[in-house]
Amino acid sequence: ELDGYESTLDSPAFDILQGLNAKYFLEYVSRKEFYLFQGTIANGSRRAKRIHSDTFFNMPIVLPSIEEQEKIGKFFDTLDHTIALHQDAIQHQQDLKKAMLQKLFPVNGARIPTVRFATFEEEWEQRKLSKVFNILDGDRGKNYPGEKDFLEKGNTLFLDTGNVKKNGFEFK
Repeated sequence: ELDGYESTLDSPAFDILQGLNAKYFLEYVSRKEFYLFQGTIANGSRRAKRIHSDTFFNMPIVLPSIEEQEKIGKFFDTLDHTIALHQDAIQHQQDLKKAMLQKLFPVNGARIPTVRFATFEEEWEQRKLSKVFNILDGDRGKNYPGEKDFLEKGNTLFLDTGNVKKNGFEFK
């Protein structure tokens, strides 16, 4: 598949001969176990290890029959295809969420969002956060909240540094 393309010392290209399924081979050498074991013979810095082609070609590989290699390769092709479809769907949902976050909440001091669900027409009420929840300051010392401090009904969000993200808070 690389006819007409150039390769370099960093990215050599080689032909796969009969008796080896390309997808099986790629999955085999991509496994963490293969890399960790064979990586000990690689040279270079920790971030950019290189296995020279002559060393690579002398590495051992366990091969089942070509028919079984093809079956394994097809299995991973199917998984990769399914993963790609799900990643596309996830990306679509993330894009939709991003767009709707901009439209379902008022912006720039407005009291009505751009998009509303049917039957909702009134302006949104602005309140101070202290009027809609209680804050328990857990200083990891004697003031650390205990079971008695939490509400029997409602939700308790526990905010610590792990919840603070670059673009806001994350509660999972």
